Amino acid sequence: MKLGRNLQNRFFISYSLVLLLIAVCVSVPMYLYLHRNIERNLIISINETVTTTAERLENSRMQFENISNQLYLDKDADGKTVLQYLRQMSENPFSFEFHQSRRAVEGFLFLTSTIYSDIDRISLYTDNGSALSNRFDVDEPSLAAVGRARFHETASSEGELIIRFADSDPVFAKEAVPVFSFIRLLAPFENRFAILEAQYTVNEIMPADKLAHIQGAVLNVLDRDRQILYSSGDSNLTPYAANYQYEQKLSKSGLTIQIIAPKHEAFRPLNVFRDVTILSVAALIVFSMLVFYLLSRVLTLPLKKLKKAIDSIDLHDGQPDIDNMFHMDEIESINRSFRRMTDRLHHSLEETIRFRTQQLQSHFDALQSQINPHFLFNMLGVIQASAENGHNARVVHLCSNLASFLSYSIATTSPVTTLDKELAFTVKYLELMQSRYLHRLQYRIETDESMEGIVVPKLILQPLVENCIQHGFRESGESLEIAIIGNMTEKSWTLVIRDNGCGFPQAELERIRTRISDYLQSLDDGVPGEKLTLGGMGVVSSFARLRFLFREQIHFSVMNGEDGGAVIQIQGTLKRGGTADENYGS
Repeated sequence: MKLGRNLQNRFFISYSLVLLLIAVCVSVPMYLYLHRNIERNLIISINETVTTTAERLENSRMQFENISNQLYLDKDADGKTVLQYLRQMSENPFSFEFHQSRRAVEGFLFLTSTIYSDIDRISLYTDNGSALSNRFDVDEPSLAAVGRARFHETASSEGELIIRFADSDPVFAKEAVPVFSFIRLLAPFENRFAILEAQYTVNEIMPADKLAHIQGAVLNVLDRDRQILYSSGDSNLTPYAANYQYEQKLSKSGLTIQIIAPKHEAFRPLNVFRDVTILSVAALIVFSMLVFYLLSRVLTLPLKKLKKAIDSIDLHDGQPDIDNMFHMDEIESINRSFRRMTDRLHHSLEETIRFRTQQLQSHFDALQSQINPHFLFNMLGVIQASAENGHNARVVHLCSNLASFLSYSIATTSPVTTLDKELAFTVKYLELMQSRYLHRLQYRIETDESMEGIVVPKLILQPLVENCIQHGFRESGESLEIAIIGNMTEKSWTLVIRDNGCGFPQAELERIRTRISDYLQSLDDGVPGEKLTLGGMGVVSSFARLRFLFREQIHFSVMNGEDGGAVIQIQGTLKRGGTADENYGS
């Protein structure tokens, strides 16, 4: 036997190649897609982080510029500016005007810190050692020492903005909070007697939340000479081909915001995913190829055994053929055996199906002759009581309804009927039961006129209504209302039977569903199931007969309503038009 014509070898080779092709076609595009998405999102995050940092730095600079202008321009009730008060403090350190000026400057600092609440500390220093701050917990000697250092730093300044960074505020070194300091020498062309300083914590300027989403990224702030003023991480990380870099220069302050992100760090999760995926796919391919090889052997062995079994069957009639389009030896062998087998089985299967159909039909026909003896007993009692009370018209009406009820229930001309006749029969039953329960039983029927011609099995609604009456009455004596609601669309129809009673107990609901499932399984298996009746098993009987007559065209459900009471729903796609027998035969 040639290798190419052997089913086992073809099965193994074909499925192995298909699996390998699928693995490659899925994994490669997925990896490229994820790589592009991560790179695009990374670039967007870097740009947003730099832009946010630049905007915050620029906002801080503008706040500082506004404060500087207020020192020169804003006047108090006495018509003096803060700069004038600072000059008085510088020139008269031991006078009464010194204390007045100090209070005025402190008021300005308090008001300014209230307006610009994101500034951590605002300080003013004079050349005679005076130092003022908006923070009340400041240590004045420490603040004065910082002031002297600031005068030394601005010795050659001409009033331009100076920005410094420190790991902590020298006045509050114990807090260890990194800060940016905005410094300016006031009146640089006069006697250089005062300095303004505003401090912002790093958290107020640096978007730590955005930076945390960029793996391994370092954010640098460079001064005018491109020296690192601030770095969020490894300041030795420099731009090169293996890193992503983006920077933005601020024209007003001369600062440059720079972000450097190593590519290997950014794609580390993807690389791990890639490696794990490659190993997983490789292991899966090896395992699947082994399974396919064993499976091909398992599948071809029964075929060979089946050939021997079929050859032992003596067939005489038709010669069915199996298309051997792939020219497989095993299929060709089965083809010859199958021709001999089919005709012999055909006749046996026809006999078996005919017998099973007649058996089940007889089983359902017997249901039509069953009448609940308690129902008859109760109706005769109601008729007797009405006759004794002289209600002759009521007796006639009850007898007429009972006769029609019995006539319909025992008629065996056809196992099916139309929905309008089934509803009319159910109405007679409800009227009979209403004569017993009087005002405690109410009912309403709302169905589309287009549903009248729908073909259904006989006696499917009355058992469902009887179930509502038997189990629906509440102990409180409230009246029971039964509703039959039907509607139709172009392709299906729905019939709902509901009541406002106490509904199904959960255990009973599960029992009914189990019985329905077991009985339908018995129909499929061809074994005797639980005997059906119109009472007790009435719900199961109705559903079983619907399924037997119309197969998969019928769907039904049993449940409790959201507001209480039992709900039974029947949905079908049965044909309309024609006679009942024609529809049943279809």
